[in-house]
Amino acid sequence: MRTETEVLGDLWRVWGAWGADLDEAQWTAPTRCAGWDVAALYAHVSQGVGGLAALAQRRSPTGPTSCVPSPRVRPWCGLSCW
Repeated sequence: MRTETEVLGDLWRVWGAWGADLDEAQWTAPTRCAGWDVAALYAHVSQGVGGLAALAQRRSPTGPTSCVPSPRVRPWCGLSCW
């Protein structure tokens, strides 16, 4: 069975390949986020992708103790358990 870190490594490689395929016009294209072009959004999301490895290594053996997302995330997470 593969570890979380191995799976995250695969995801990181896919994420990097996706970015490598973008040309200059695509990098500077606007997004649905006002004031953010693709490059800014890609860089922002990349921070989260990289941080997942640290979270996987600190994972609790019993799983999460709460299903309540951060108040800053709630409007976008789509979870119905909170």
